[in-house]
Amino acid sequence: MCNIYAGYSYLSGIYTTKQIADKLNKVGFSTHRGKPVSGQFVSRFLKHPFYKGIIVSRTRDRTYKGVHKEMFSEEEWLKIRNISEENSFTAKPKMRNNPDFPLRHFTICSKCGSHITGNWSKGRSKKYSYYRCPNHAPSIPVEIFESEFIELLESVKPARETVERFTELLKAKYESVYKQLSSNTKTLENELNELVDKRKVLVQKSLDGVYDDDLFKEYDERLKDEIMVKKLQVSESTMEKIDIDTICEFASHFISNLSQTWRKADLEAKQQLQQVLFPEGVEYCFPKFRTAKLSCLFNALGDFDVSEEHMGWTMGLEPTTSCATDRCSNQLS
Repeated sequence: MCNIYAGYSYLSGIYTTKQIADKLNKVGFSTHRGKPVSGQFVSRFLKHPFYKGIIVSRTRDRTYKGVHKEMFSEEEWLKIRNISEENSFTAKPKMRNNPDFPLRHFTICSKCGSHITGNWSKGRSKKYSYYRCPNHAPSIPVEIFESEFIELLESVKPARETVERFTELLKAKYESVYKQLSSNTKTLENELNELVDKRKVLVQKSLDGVYDDDLFKEYDERLKDEIMVKKLQVSESTMEKIDIDTICEFASHFISNLSQTWRKADLEAKQQLQQVLFPEGVEYCFPKFRTAKLSCLFNALGDFDVSEEHMGWTMGLEPTTSCATDRCSNQLS
């Protein structure tokens, strides 16, 4: 689960591996040796081919298509590599790293498609801050520009009844998912034990002279690869029980107070909230923001009554029949 979080955080282009490592450490994630993770550790596992469904056999110097479900598509995995090697045009953290202008580079001019930037202008007695399009006038004072963005946040806030219904369904879905994952983990552990036992039998037969050395090595390498894959599957399927009531309470408060949350947040938190709400950014057409394309979750909360059918793609676990929901699922996957 943490690997998925790290991967998609890095794909957004907003966070460095060091920032992702810090966040993982804050929630208690550690290496298999119990040590805090580092930016180098995050970078290493994000670029590991296992997460795009490939198994590497060092002994045979070959790669195999794994039986496990890949975490990232080939395209996403290559994008991660490009970002890490600075070959991508995805926004880097340094481009947005100014707390005076949290909306710059995130906002797009509707007339020319350029990113809105921000700057300070020196007056007679003091400096003034503005957002502006590099190709179009006028420059908008920061206070006015950001108050208009806050109005946009208020306009996308879902109704209280919808939020309450959503959190109720989220609790029910979580309990169902946790139960299913626990069952899956137990099944995978049993399969792992069977593979370990098979390898023990293989070793004994080799000692008894049933297999010659070449045949034993071939079977043994195959079993070791299967055991490695199964161990990783067990690790990825393990889900620590969380306090879902507290999380839902926080989520309800967060969703119901978007504008206040954004206004009081630091730069990093503001960028996170902006990315969660508007994954493709927002457009500004003087003198106001245009209605932006919301993330799937907030679009669902605003457009219809949340039902059990829509909780599948919200949790990323079940297919749905709605065409609109299918499009959202594709964006999330």
